Amino acid sequence: MCAVCAGPVVNDRTGGLLFLGKRWFFCGQPCRIAFKRAPERWVAERPEAGVAVASASALPRSRDVSPFKVR
Repeated sequence: MCAVCAGPVVNDRTGGLLFLGKRWFFCGQPCRIAFKRAPERWVAERPEAGVAVASASALPRSRDVSPFKVR
């Protein structure tokens, strides 16, 4: 769902935007620009449109030892 107009997001070529720990997607460049101008407005109107992004602390820790053998 587009974060601005609530239209379908078929192929988001904009890559979305990160805001308040969520990624917001858009149906096109005009909606992306509108969101960038006033993100608080669109987040308040369509909070369900944002997709939660895992924080670094929520991700599994990487191993200290490389899985690749160095010779």
